[in-house]
Amino acid sequence: MDLLRTKVSGAKNRFIDDTYNLDLSYITPRLIAMAFPASGFESLYRNHVDDVANFLNERHNSDFLIFNLSGKKYDNNKFKNKVNKPFNKKVQEYEWVDHHAPTLKILFIICREIHILLSCIIILHINFITFFTIK
Repeated sequence: MDLLRTKVSGAKNRFIDDTYNLDLSYITPRLIAMAFPASGFESLYRNHVDDVANFLNERHNSDFLIFNLSGKKYDNNKFKNKVNKPFNKKVQEYEWVDHHAPTLKILFIICREIHILLSCIIILHINFITFFTIK
């Protein structure tokens, strides 16, 4: 399965260690970009949501907040993050049409929320993260 995921990733950076092989890239030590976590058939070639949850729960304890910019929904109860103040959510959900720029209003809202929470790890995921992670 890792071979298929690596093939699909192409020239993008991946996070690979003894436990994980994820389509995930640290932009800074506190900002992570990753593709949308999948389940079912899509998990054959995308990060499986269980692997992503285990990675974040192990590596960053509860000190992270996820910004889902894909517009797709998934079971976020797998994440043990407790950084939900002042938003009272584990995952901030925003509609960002794939391969298009967001509206300025959405972009400003996201930037403001990230700025408020700079003390924690911020995870951004969209459908594909090519523009962040090309080698």
